[in-house]
Amino acid sequence: MRISRVIPSIVLALACGQAAQAAGVAFMNNTIVARIPKQEWPAFEQTVAQALDNAADGSTTTWTSQTKRLRGGPVSVTLTPSNTTREGQCRLMSANVSQQSAKEHWQFLFCKNAEGAWRASSN
Repeated sequence: MRISRVIPSIVLALACGQAAQAAGVAFMNNTIVARIPKQEWPAFEQTVAQALDNAADGSTTTWTSQTKRLRGGPVSVTLTPSNTTREGQCRLMSANVSQQSAKEHWQFLFCKNAEGAWRASSN
């Protein structure tokens, strides 16, 4: 897996947890997801969680930043869950992230922890 796919995957993993704002973000300075305005992270996190909880395999959910003065224009993320396994406890999440002509594509496996929250899987 190339680094360009690993870093955005970590970003999405952080977005699914409360740690997104608390985590150091220097490692993702050059990713499109890092350009999401701080005040819009809760809406992004909510969209990711809803897609993991409710979207059917192969369906898409799109989130777009709303900040009017965002340098480079709005950030758009299209999420597509697939390969739901273990009685709905794990899902592969693919994402196409874009801002104007810049694009990133990546995927990551998420599984529910004992409390029922989605977390990036190490399996």
